[in-house]
Amino acid sequence: MKPGRLKEVKGMGWYVGEYNPAQVTVNLNNYTITGIHRLYEEVKKEAAALNAGVAGSEIVGIVPLASLLAAADITNNGPEASPPVPSGSGLREREYRLCGPWKPRRH
Repeated sequence: MKPGRLKEVKGMGWYVGEYNPAQVTVNLNNYTITGIHRLYEEVKKEAAALNAGVAGSEIVGIVPLASLLAAADITNNGPEASPPVPSGSGLREREYRLCGPWKPRRH
């Protein structure tokens, strides 16, 4: 990738000889500047330019729920979405019920 194209992203990629794929690792410092969905799409574009595909992705660490919901909204409702999330589907409400409010325990 051209340096500086994705703001608030630090990353690198390398070839993993024993497994035969390449791997990309990034730190996404501010998802409101560069969203998870945009980062993923840019990696796919770069892979396609190298005649390669993207086999999958993985999130490691703590991620703000809002960043995942924003990516889900764009991914599920974008022009190439399949299947779309119906309006009023309660996706956000289900996510909140699944996660619930964070209540730290006192020791």
